Amino acid sequence: MKICIAHFRVGLTDGVSLQIDERARILRQLGHEVFFIADNNSLGADLGIPFLNYKRNITIKNIQEIAFSKKETRSVNNATIGRIAYDIESRLNRFWGQTNFSLIFVHNIFSLPVCLPATIAFHNFLKKHPQIKAIGVNHDFYWDPSRVEKFKTTDKVVKHILNTYFPPTLPNLHHTVLSTWEHDQLKRRRKVESEIITDTFDFDQKPWGKDVTNEAFLDDCEIDNNKLVFLLASRIRARKGIEFGIQFTASFNKVLKQRVPGKSAVLVLPNDFSEAESHYIHLLKERAKQLGVEIKWIQNLVGSEREKKEGLKKYSLWDTYVYADAILYPSIWEGFGNQLLEAFFAKKPVVSIEYPVYKTDFRPAGFKVITMADHITLDKDGLAKIAEKECNEAAIELANLLEDTSKCKAIVEEDFEIGKKKFNTKVQLKKYLTERSERFIRTNGVKSHISPLLLSGSLIASGVPMSQAYGLAESIISYVPEEGIDKKEVFSLFISQLSGEVRERYVTLGMVREFLISPRSSSPLFIFIGGLAGKTTLANYIVQQLNISQSIAFDNEKYHLAKPGESEPYLWKATYESASGYIKTVKALYPSLLSMIARNIFDYGRYKKWCYLWEGIYLCSDIVRCLQEKFDKIYYLSIFNLPEFEDIKAQYVIRWQRELGTEKLQKRKNIIDKYLNNVQAIRSRIQDNLNPIASFVIESSVIEERLSIFYALLCQRLKTIADKEMPGWIEKVVKDPKMVAQYRQFLYEEDIVVKPVTQAATPIL
Repeated sequence: MKICIAHFRVGLTDGVSLQIDERARILRQLGHEVFFIADNNSLGADLGIPFLNYKRNITIKNIQEIAFSKKETRSVNNATIGRIAYDIESRLNRFWGQTNFSLIFVHNIFSLPVCLPATIAFHNFLKKHPQIKAIGVNHDFYWDPSRVEKFKTTDKVVKHILNTYFPPTLPNLHHTVLSTWEHDQLKRRRKVESEIITDTFDFDQKPWGKDVTNEAFLDDCEIDNNKLVFLLASRIRARKGIEFGIQFTASFNKVLKQRVPGKSAVLVLPNDFSEAESHYIHLLKERAKQLGVEIKWIQNLVGSEREKKEGLKKYSLWDTYVYADAILYPSIWEGFGNQLLEAFFAKKPVVSIEYPVYKTDFRPAGFKVITMADHITLDKDGLAKIAEKECNEAAIELANLLEDTSKCKAIVEEDFEIGKKKFNTKVQLKKYLTERSERFIRTNGVKSHISPLLLSGSLIASGVPMSQAYGLAESIISYVPEEGIDKKEVFSLFISQLSGEVRERYVTLGMVREFLISPRSSSPLFIFIGGLAGKTTLANYIVQQLNISQSIAFDNEKYHLAKPGESEPYLWKATYESASGYIKTVKALYPSLLSMIARNIFDYGRYKKWCYLWEGIYLCSDIVRCLQEKFDKIYYLSIFNLPEFEDIKAQYVIRWQRELGTEKLQKRKNIIDKYLNNVQAIRSRIQDNLNPIASFVIESSVIEERLSIFYALLCQRLKTIADKEMPGWIEKVVKDPKMVAQYRQFLYEEDIVVKPVTQAATPIL
């Protein structure tokens, strides 16, 4: 699946960025393709949108300043917001056109009003693309205690935007929150249902440890061996309670001085801070000076794992955990608590404030954390303080734990196991993509995995318009009883709810697919997609919608260069020198193709994959005809994606203009004109001598039309196979879905019991 993750920024060391990196890494391990949308300064963003950089973009800063001003002298310019929203939406549309992602995770854009046009743009984009499924991952809301004052407004336009878009409701948008507290708040304030999907951590990854890349960490931080390292890994923000970390370190040093004279703890702050926090940082430094606490500000040394790999920072945030003796987490407010999970993975003792989400989600999990109650007062400078007695008791508890190494080891090991069991990214994310928040991918309360997304693909192949297929699949699945049904019963259920040509094509597709993987079929189906300008996009849709094995790209990727030891360019250049050069390439590649097809046929005998899909420019009519003569027992469908030459030319020019720019394109006009003339000749050569039985040309350049034509041809071909191999069965099952059981018995020669399925009185379609 192609999945997009959108946030204001990615690739940094804040909690949301780290969660995004973690999630993307696991998604890729699970075989998905992942894209990032963020601001234009984010390292690793596939689509960089300047307006998402709300802290630095002047236009957005002006909008936000007016929107949430305490003065009533100015109102926001609705036209300006609309113009920027349209700009962002246009960028999203173009990016979707390039990537065709089918699922998007939207982090905080629907919950924090820090860039009003962006939220409107994402809403409008999803509203116009109901086929794209979206998850609103809401880490924080503007009504959280630490933010409620910041986002107060008297502006009527802004109030309308907040009430309409934060968060919005759409049929294809599902909201998740990080905690029970946020779930209850969202339901009370907006009457919006959400699912609690906590932040997680990859507890299965290799443990962090000392190595050659971080062995100089203490020296670089100028930390002596007689110092204990207290790590406070949060960003430097007032709500993070950094002053509590200073106060606790001072209390701990008093306890330690009585037990081990000459030894003390140093507070390490590796995370970032913004210019807006300069006054707060000044107050922190003054507080540390008053209490005699040594702070190591090491932001210049520490960054994300990606920044370390790129050489932008010497150490990653994970390196700081390796050298920590204890982790401090004194936040006044957190949407969840990522640093707690990081500490549990690092197997370090933790001291934390009992902030609201800790009480509702962490404490019930059973973690052994040294805590201080959230009884907070403010001093004359506005810094928070906690009762001295409570702070001293926590300091003594940590000192005792660090002295008792066996007890400390037992606690951190237990915390690690709890985290691995309840907050493991790999476990949670697999559920995330199946049973939990993405119900549209799996089940509406059904225990067995029934996927509307995959079933809608079969409906599209049966002639249902793409815009209707998903909703129809969900409607049919709503008839599934609570105890769930198996895949065979799903097929019967769908047959009973369809009618007319759609029903016949659905039955044809399903039954021939099953025939091709049954003992009765010694031959697979090979689908070849050749041609120009859009064949790969067409193949990707087919693979996803039919749920077949990934397509085999017999294309040009490995033929770009000259052969080793030869000076003349090899096949890739020959292809586009002339139509005869193309034929030369086809002939040169034919033996390789024969070998690969033979391998597929051998695999079919072992694994019984129902269909093999090949795509590539070199799959011309000559190749297909030779293959059909060589392997005359297997089934074929050959499609040549050949839009009109003017459409092909337009697609190439748009791509080159994007890659080269207008100026370079003009300079290379003669070369490009020659190239296009050769492409025109190649187009003609590809479709020469077509086999009229199993080879067809699709000339449309519109993907929906191409898919519709392809599936009509596919079902026609499958009907031909069915009439030859199992005459009469399609008609029997179309007329009476109860015949499915007998049909399977016919294929596999075994008794198959199918439980009855609750059916609607009349077909849906």
